[in-house]
Amino acid sequence: MSTASLTLQEQHSNYLRELLLTTDAKERAAYILCGQSVINADPWDGQPHQKFISYEVIPVPEDEFVSFSAKHITWKTDSFVRALQVAQAKNLTVAVFHSHPEGLEEFSTQDDTNEPDLIQLAQNRNGSDTNGTKISHNTVKSSSL
Repeated sequence: MSTASLTLQEQHSNYLRELLLTTDAKERAAYILCGQSVINADPWDGQPHQKFISYEVIPVPEDEFVSFSAKHITWKTDSFVRALQVAQAKNLTVAVFHSHPEGLEEFSTQDDTNEPDLIQLAQNRNGSDTNGTKISHNTVKSSSL
């Protein structure tokens, strides 16, 4: 079984906190371009592992928001396509981040609908071998991004 992890540089973590955790308590979104390292056999458990490391944070512009509230966010994909273009040119991976101001227990069904659509768009744009790994951590609170 292959595992995956993401390491954020401190400056990227701070910028994400600033972008995503706003005083109006509405969901926000950003992309992170990541470098990737593939480990065929982790020295601790012998299993394959993908390690993503943050390279650049790209905010989703508010003028691309279709709708957003404390419980959901939907945005146009123009900025996502631009991020995919940059990622492909620099051999990076795009990670999508968005906030849940009311906590992780408040995931919407919209998340489950939109995320596979973004992966499909990435694969259509950058090729079928585009990584569709989903990394999540269910114990992280939005205040400790």
